[in-house]
Amino acid sequence: MVPALLLALACWRPDAYEPPAAPPEETEEPEPEEPGDDTPEAEAAPDAEGAVEGQAEGAPEEVEPPPFPTYAARTLQAPVTVVDDYGKTLAVWGAVGVVLEVTGEEAVRTRVSCTSCTPPVEGWIQAHLVTRTAPGPTGGSK
Repeated sequence: MVPALLLALACWRPDAYEPPAAPPEETEEPEPEEPGDDTPEAEAAPDAEGAVEGQAEGAPEEVEPPPFPTYAARTLQAPVTVVDDYGKTLAVWGAVGVVLEVTGEEAVRTRVSCTSCTPPVEGWIQAHLVTRTAPGPTGGSK
């Protein structure tokens, strides 16, 4: 009876986990250096095509995206709440058809600027509350 109680109270523990052995790493032999000028200016000198050594051929250069083409718009319903980037209320327009300029768009919100408002305000409104009326006063882009 006593051995049965001891076996019932005994702890059982599985064997310790041993991770599998890592595969052998293949080592590459370093390429022999060409004899010549070892100055940094020589390494960064552009070749005949103007590309600097170390840059991949055909790699795109970092180009700034084109500016957003602004356009004139008006509100479709009232009231419209204008908020800043963090959601703080900047203004509430209580009239339909407020003339404004759209300076940016996202999926659910539109960045607008109203210079005819008192005081002038620039912020975000819901995208479905605005409709395009004509090209912007700057001819399409700012």
